[in-house]
Amino acid sequence: MAMRRSFIAHAKENVSVEICGVLVGDWGQDDDGPFARVTEIIRCDNATKKFAEVTFTHESWTQINREMDTQFSHMRIIGWYHSHPNFGIFLSDRDVFIQQNFFGGAGQIAFVVDPVRQAEGVFEWRDGKPVLAAHYWVGGRIVAGAPAAR
Repeated sequence: MAMRRSFIAHAKENVSVEICGVLVGDWGQDDDGPFARVTEIIRCDNATKKFAEVTFTHESWTQINREMDTQFSHMRIIGWYHSHPNFGIFLSDRDVFIQQNFFGGAGQIAFVVDPVRQAEGVFEWRDGKPVLAAHYWVGGRIVAGAPAAR
């Protein structure tokens, strides 16, 4: 739950541009099936940021790999997060490209937050493409997925 607050706070720092980072943790399985457990985040403050676009750069990946090696070597990157300030919960064509090419493995997720509209959603892989999850867990409670907006 603390990690969710961290990346929402990150998104609220500057609502004039998109922000991004990676989700760190592990995967598990229970009676309901597989799940991703986010326990840490790595902010990508040196990503290329524009109003309606964010791009992981070579510098971003250098920073991510350094933090993974020095602080989180016992964990895995399980997805990414980014903001859509005041334009809703969806994956743009560029976001889908990022998801497919950098977070395309089984169990990889994308968390999108709109800090202006106070909406959020998790995208998971289903039938070979990232789709908005109907729900996700935050701590011990289930959160219904936001309706997609475009």
